[in-house]
Amino acid sequence: MPHLRTRIPLSLILLLGTAAAARAQSAPSEDRSSQKERPAHASAPREAHEKAPPQHQSAPQPHADAPQQHQSAHQPRANAPQQHQSAPPQHPRAPQQDAPAPQPRTRIMKRHAPAPAAAAPPAASTKPQPGRQQAAAPAPAAKPAGHAPRSRPADAPAPTPQVRQWQQGKSWQHGNGWRGSQDWHSSRAHDWKSEHRDWSQRGGYGGYQIPVTYYQSYYGPTNYFRMESQPVIYMGYPRFMYGGYSFLIVDPYPEYWVENWYDTEDVYIVWDNGYYLYNRSNPNVSLSVSVMF
Repeated sequence: MPHLRTRIPLSLILLLGTAAAARAQSAPSEDRSSQKERPAHASAPREAHEKAPPQHQSAPQPHADAPQQHQSAHQPRANAPQQHQSAPPQHPRAPQQDAPAPQPRTRIMKRHAPAPAAAAPPAASTKPQPGRQQAAAPAPAAKPAGHAPRSRPADAPAPTPQVRQWQQGKSWQHGNGWRGSQDWHSSRAHDWKSEHRDWSQRGGYGGYQIPVTYYQSYYGPTNYFRMESQPVIYMGYPRFMYGGYSFLIVDPYPEYWVENWYDTEDVYIVWDNGYYLYNRSNPNVSLSVSVMF
């Protein structure tokens, strides 16, 4: 039994050795067959390469025709300048079409323009035209003092009996008017706003009225003057002369006026349903005055 165990492995080894030798011999033969097959594959590209040149010779033919295409492509370019040359004449035509456009505009304006109105006579127009007020109606210049005559006009009407009665009764004292004073110094008011009375508060003016034409020539805001002398007390009220007429001041003068304002201030007389004396330096104050005979 021990001899059999040693013999069996040896036989296996021999078999394995012979199999390995057989494989070794068969490997070179496979290598040779592969080498024989490779030249066949290598000859294929050579034949393809030899057959390829005729194709390269035929390919340039399109290149020969290509210049003709390029030349034909350049022909539109040569003709393009002719198009550019023909285009400029179109530009001068545009001003000819735009030029006649202003004519219909001027005609439309002529159609809508109003017809000139007939000039109205100066007497009929009561309102000044706009834009001409400064030129047509300048501010009247004030006349210097001392321009009025010292005597009233000869054709001035005499006072009526009603006027004389109104003066003698001192009707201006109605409505709790100022009662007068004994001298010029006491003719100053203590509170002028509370002591002043206009002619409506006195029941209306009933004294003498200066003729309209004479009044327009020597009285009003543009005909200022200066008394130059202190008013004289008459019937308990200050009195002064101007333009041939005697005026009685039936209001006390404001407490904030200087005492000699008659000599330093320019004054004027205005008719407003009665006569009022104004100071040019303080036109908001009006003293009620009455024409006396």
